[in-house]
Amino acid sequence: MKKVSCAIAMLGALGLSAQAFATSIDLGDIAPGESQGASLFYGVVGTPVDDSWTFTLTEDSNAALVFDSADLTGFYGIADFTVAAADPASGIVFDYDAGDNLYSFSGSLAAGTYTIDVSGMTSGVLGGEYEVIAGALAPAAVPIPAPFALLASSLFGLGAIRRRQTHKV
Repeated sequence: MKKVSCAIAMLGALGLSAQAFATSIDLGDIAPGESQGASLFYGVVGTPVDDSWTFTLTEDSNAALVFDSADLTGFYGIADFTVAAADPASGIVFDYDAGDNLYSFSGSLAAGTYTIDVSGMTSGVLGGEYEVIAGALAPAAVPIPAPFALLASSLFGLGAIRRRQTHKV
């Protein structure tokens, strides 16, 4: 029993010392059709959250970003949860859903590296946790609508018939 108590105390001390630094996470390259995700767990209530998430879009893309701290809020909550782009000129402006304590972004982004800052204070009885998902889709090409092609072929056919009729007369 004493060994178990010592092990728990040691893990708690490691948790306290590990949480003293801001965390930087690089999700790496994200190509169209790919997504990356991760979560961070803080095991002590009252721990400041000061994290930076970085990802690189390999091509111009329609991107989606989600930062969610809603799951099991009473156990692993984060109070004053705030998410924002490190560079306001990046074009990333998050929508906030207070009911789910969730930040989301969806829109077109140019190829490049982006950094998102996350802050707050763990408030659950067991600490705090949040999840991150970043994904990209290739911009959709604008096809020529099928009705336009059908209209063009019909007009060409009518013109050919008309031309034959005028040559026979």
